[in-house]
Amino acid sequence: FGSSFCFVLFFIPKATSPTMGLKSDAVFAKIQAGLESQGAEVVKKTNAIFAFKIKEGKNWVLDLKNGSGSLKEGEGKADATITISDEDFVAMADGKLNGMQAFM
Repeated sequence: FGSSFCFVLFFIPKATSPTMGLKSDAVFAKIQAGLESQGAEVVKKTNAIFAFKIKEGKNWVLDLKNGSGSLKEGEGKADATITISDEDFVAMADGKLNGMQAFM
């Protein structure tokens, strides 16, 4: 799923800092907006479901396998699960942290 995950990160618009909550909340909001405009195209190219477990307390499921894609807060079945800190997730979305480096 390496190349699919890289595509997902490319799909994510640059993050902005929210006024409250986790910084990653803003990234997930932008992912949702992207799904609304480009979801079917991304699903065709990705064909995977990702679970994100943000260490500071939130979980998300990004379905890029079915329909026009979907994003929901919570847990669910996934092809790949990424457990990551809020700070590292935002840094990856901003292109400041390489996913493979974060994994090491």
